[in-house]
Amino acid sequence: MERAMQNISGDSYDTQQFVVFQVGNELYGINILIAESIERIQPITRVPKSPSEIIGVINLRGDIIPLISMRKILEYDEEDYTDSTRIIITEFDDYRLGLIVDRLLEVLTISTNDIQLSIDDMSDKDKIYISGIINMGDQPITLIDIPKTLEKINIIDKQGV
Repeated sequence: MERAMQNISGDSYDTQQFVVFQVGNELYGINILIAESIERIQPITRVPKSPSEIIGVINLRGDIIPLISMRKILEYDEEDYTDSTRIIITEFDDYRLGLIVDRLLEVLTISTNDIQLSIDDMSDKDKIYISGIINMGDQPITLIDIPKTLEKINIIDKQGV
């Protein structure tokens, strides 16, 4: 939700909201505009011959939702699910899918000025899915561009094919 706010001096600034989650020991965020809901982990039905990033599907209130492991996308070793494991249901460009994360932390509202967009020191591979970084004290929050990430791993096709 982008909106203009005012600080004490009366200057206006734009804010954005991000769903912040943990994978491994790192913090990540996605724009709240694509997050539809947060769900607890539930039984997953495996789908034969699906891309390796797709863990399976769930039946969520009558809708079949493909699930993607953010551990796989971010190149972490897979681990067993815990009580903290969550599924972030996302929807964008007529795609609806779930992202499995280790732990959901918060919804963060932050000034657009606090988002570092210069990511020159990262590899080309990382630039494909990282849209910025928020420095929040000791641990930065890496912002992930989910549509670009899924396009990169050929889960979605930009032409809609």
